[in-house]
Amino acid sequence: MRVESSAAMARGAELVDAQGEGLPVEVIKAALRPAACLRTKPGGGEAVGASRFGGMPDLPPDFPWPRWEGFTEEDLHLPPGAYVPRAMDPGPLSFLAQLDLASIPDPEGRLPATGLLSFFFDAWQQPDGRPWDRGAARVLYFEDTSAVARASAPDDLHEELRFAERGVTCEVMATLPLWAFELGLKLPDPGDDRYWELASQIAGPAPYHRLGGWPALVQNEMQLECQLASNGVYCGRREDYERDEVKRLAPGASDWTLLLQIDTDDEASGPGWMWCDSGSLYFWIRRQDLEARRFDKVWTILQSC
Repeated sequence: MRVESSAAMARGAELVDAQGEGLPVEVIKAALRPAACLRTKPGGGEAVGASRFGGMPDLPPDFPWPRWEGFTEEDLHLPPGAYVPRAMDPGPLSFLAQLDLASIPDPEGRLPATGLLSFFFDAWQQPDGRPWDRGAARVLYFEDTSAVARASAPDDLHEELRFAERGVTCEVMATLPLWAFELGLKLPDPGDDRYWELASQIAGPAPYHRLGGWPALVQNEMQLECQLASNGVYCGRREDYERDEVKRLAPGASDWTLLLQIDTDDEASGPGWMWCDSGSLYFWIRRQDLEARRFDKVWTILQSC
């Protein structure tokens, strides 16, 4: 649902002016981006087709529950001396969220006006988004929701991987990156700390569930990682970034934009999930894929403390 974001952006700019003494406030205000910030509300029983976190998804008739085939070391055909990831078992993905696009605000005007956007992830093994993790997260878009119905989880999805159903409320807010380095700012002491305090005040309290806007990072920026991993390239060492294939792919990192961040939310009032050690899940998509509604091209990164 396309909404006006000017009031939220104005509130963010006012806060930067009020709290940004000693900081490059004009640069910071220019970096503000609107996002739909999501909060869970207690209880369940949401209507079919309504936005929610956890519970069971609404799917078209006979639509198969998303699964991941996992991998073994032999599946990867790694060269001698390469990093060997831990094997991942096949199994069903956990349902995390569905968003009714006709009612969820879209302050950047990037999403379809109607339809259902649903998010699944391997919440048991929690892969972090390297090239061999393709398929461990799925984003489904159903343009026609007239026939969707509440699905039942497959028998082999463990109970602890079926999260509590929670309704969703939403507020359009201005966002900033939490860290000054994301804006290319090199601030003299105590500038970095003051910037972080300002950005945290604008972000509000965790958990950070947000549609669009800036990600609330736990570790480092992810656009280059998405670009490389989605093209099958892993860089485990600093010198790997000097490879020709990395240099060829790197310019495409700027195409990636945050679709949805789903934070750890294990309080009693939340769905009950934790990503590794109080981390966060980030669903990224290239702008051209978003415009073309190619949600199967989403790449998902897990960052943890």
